[in-house]
Amino acid sequence: MMRHAPSSQWTAVSAALAAPALAALVACGGQPEQAKAPTPSLDDKPAASASASGPIASQAANDAYAALEAKDLATARAKAEQALKDAPADPIANLVLGVCDEADKKVDSAIAHYEAALKADPKNLAAAVNLSAIFVDRKEWDRAIEVAKQGLASAKAAWELHANLGWALRGKGEHDKAAKAFGNASKLNPKDADLQLRRGQELLAQAEPNKDGALKAFREAISLGGADEALLAEAGVGLGQAGDPSACATALGKLKDPAPEQLRERAVCRHMAGDLAGARADLDLAIKKRASAQMHWSAAAYAMEAGDERACKAHLAAMGKLATTDDDKAKAGKAAQLCKKK
Repeated sequence: MMRHAPSSQWTAVSAALAAPALAALVACGGQPEQAKAPTPSLDDKPAASASASGPIASQAANDAYAALEAKDLATARAKAEQALKDAPADPIANLVLGVCDEADKKVDSAIAHYEAALKADPKNLAAAVNLSAIFVDRKEWDRAIEVAKQGLASAKAAWELHANLGWALRGKGEHDKAAKAFGNASKLNPKDADLQLRRGQELLAQAEPNKDGALKAFREAISLGGADEALLAEAGVGLGQAGDPSACATALGKLKDPAPEQLRERAVCRHMAGDLAGARADLDLAIKKRASAQMHWSAAAYAMEAGDERACKAHLAAMGKLATTDDDKAKAGKAAQLCKKK
């Protein structure tokens, strides 16, 4: 079994999307969240068997692998342990035990087995993919990069290794290289929406953002996987960050039950697209779902722009009740100054 390290965590859009005239209010929402680390996940893809030029697995190891494919982990473990009694370096038996250990959440033992499999057969693709994914999960970026690159030396067409390399480079903040790695992965697996999404995010995170490339990647991600609401939300936010707030608002508008933070991001995109009324409506709904000082602060900004002094003061009053920092309390106390009609 092979896996790569997927992530469906939603990442907040940058407050930089706010219009300059509203920066004094909207910017207090904070900086965008960092992308979350990938979460562990076993894939149902079959593992690669020992390479033609590598060691030949024993019958017990092959039986263990067959049981693993049949999802009979108990038999797979028993057969693999039997194989290791006769041949402790058997790459397939070690691979099987690595997968079984991951399933049992014995990660350190899984690492040892995958490393043993790769020592016996450096071309064991499944072991390289799974081991690099574990190191990504554990945020051991350098070890993940080392394993992925070693695997790619003999398996350049393994998109999972390119993807895991991308995750590790992303974790290190090497966004140019991460974008290239995700791009290589998506070329090899062009129907994977998540790879397009991650490539778009890394193109935006580069020192010199490639907004055109990111827009193309986000649109392709939605085209491929728009039914996945987590992906749709991330890609929609990405469209806004890359300079297409209308497409951002459209994408986030397809969410069936958006979270308050997603409503706030949609409000930002709608505002940037010229839909102030829609932006205010989104913030009002977000506040009904889960009020916060930051939500009321943004709502006050839009009310101020609309010339609605009463609503602006009401939001700042509500913000004052929810504020937990001296800075927020001070801002909320400036209703007369901030909400005055111009």
